[in-house]
Amino acid sequence: MSRSRIALMLLAIWGGASACARAAVDTVSLTAMVNGAPNPGQVIQIHFNGMLGNTSFSDTEAVFAGQANWSKASGTDSTGNLLALMPTSFTSNGTFSSYCLDLTQSVFIYQTVTFTGLTDSLAAEPMIEPSSQYGGMGSTMATAVLNLYANEYAAVSAGNQAIQYDANPSDTDSDVNDQAAAFQIALWDIIYGINATPSNIDVTNSANGFWIENYKGLASFNEIAGMADLFTEGAITGPDETFGNSLLAITDPELPDQLVVGAENNSQAPPIPSPGSGVLGIPLLAWFALSRRSTR
Repeated sequence: MSRSRIALMLLAIWGGASACARAAVDTVSLTAMVNGAPNPGQVIQIHFNGMLGNTSFSDTEAVFAGQANWSKASGTDSTGNLLALMPTSFTSNGTFSSYCLDLTQSVFIYQTVTFTGLTDSLAAEPMIEPSSQYGGMGSTMATAVLNLYANEYAAVSAGNQAIQYDANPSDTDSDVNDQAAAFQIALWDIIYGINATPSNIDVTNSANGFWIENYKGLASFNEIAGMADLFTEGAITGPDETFGNSLLAITDPELPDQLVVGAENNSQAPPIPSPGSGVLGIPLLAWFALSRRSTR
């Protein structure tokens, strides 16, 4: 798999822990581009030791952690009907938003790519080859991911919420870039934090398989890390929740898999705000080149 020099324009998109059988995936040809719309998030230094149960893989990199906004060039579904579960914006104007699943691939702003798979079975995601070595996140982590979305996605996507970042309820962060970064980091931590337990959730702890560091003195780093810890703790230790929308992975062995919130799947569930609506993200012209180092 290619591991290349990245830019801050890079949006890396990631994936999970124990092995499981590959689930059925709809065959699609979905061509899309990370567009110039504001992509809320922050630049964070990340580290991880191990991937999908394989501890021979490690990486250190500075990445954009946050939400990616996409424009569709085309989309077909040749073996099933999962495209019908994509968000309303996908069918109306060809746009959708995602968070990252797969650490092993890269995509750049304004790059047009074609995904070949679409699935609503998260346990076998992300699609990383060889699948015999990197099997998928497994059912336990898939449940935690659903809990994360059920607990936090609506507030983070709303763009105008004050979200708690430590044990003191009055300590909150209302910055949409910080919130999107914290949500993405929590997603990665659930999947990659292979040594984390409910008693030692800490995204800055290098013993936990996945951890983060401040990049170039980001003033809100502690708030982001604190929010991510609370998000992860709620997803792993809290009761299993019901997420009112479809949660779909768009996949390809050569591309970074993405997690997309689709149409409502429960008429009783509250509607989820459209990701990025009313949100000001990082100005694209301010993004700059970064070097990246990885070892296998």
